[in-house]
Amino acid sequence: SLPKLEKTGDEKDALNTQAIREEILDDVAKGAVFDRDFAVLVGLSTVVAAVGMNSGSVAGVIGAMVIAPLLGPILAFSMGAALGDGTTLRRAAGTLVMGVVIALLCGAALSLVVPIDLQSEELTSRAEVRLDAVALALAAGGAAALSVAKGQNSGLVGVMVAAALLPPGAAMGLFLGAGEFALGARSGLLLLLNVSCLIVAALVTFRLRSIKPRTWIEQKNASIAVRINLALWAASLLVAAALIVYFDLGSKVDLP
Repeated sequence: SLPKLEKTGDEKDALNTQAIREEILDDVAKGAVFDRDFAVLVGLSTVVAAVGMNSGSVAGVIGAMVIAPLLGPILAFSMGAALGDGTTLRRAAGTLVMGVVIALLCGAALSLVVPIDLQSEELTSRAEVRLDAVALALAAGGAAALSVAKGQNSGLVGVMVAAALLPPGAAMGLFLGAGEFALGARSGLLLLLNVSCLIVAALVTFRLRSIKPRTWIEQKNASIAVRINLALWAASLLVAAALIVYFDLGSKVDLP
């Protein structure tokens, strides 16, 4: 009988990528589901983060980032774009939007009960929009996508993603609820900047890891989806960066 030919390193990598593609999509798609548990976790983590920032408690902010379920929608959105899966993409986008809305509503409601402390460094720092936030969000998005693509535990990376999303969202809700619209707008800009960086980094990482559909037609559609999403989110990133530089939003907030 003929001896079995050993596969080369490239062939093994291709087979491994094909084998885990469906597993990755199945795992990531679960994070795009908006259900009661997701809503409750977002609400609780927002309250913990808001109270922690308002009181200047770093431990409270870190604890909120640990329980925040915001990694799933970001990765599901990026994976849906990378594979041209419109269903996953739309579901993840809806879940991410609902998560942000819940965070804003919880923060605003809390500001009606607990007066915000504008002297808290933890709170006002979320209204300082600096360009170094780009590095944090890009690193978090790339690390999250890479850990999922390699089949590794992304729990700790999820804390990095939550660090880029939850505190600005909670701070924005607090500021808007307290009538501090200028500070709320700055926190909202930081949130937009971080979301754009996370999605761009995850998209690029998935493409570099050859996470794409099997058939040629599906790959073509997926390439179009990736280019469109990269263009849109990169444009929003550039607009946010231009606003930061033009209005010098990275400077320390002047308080009475």
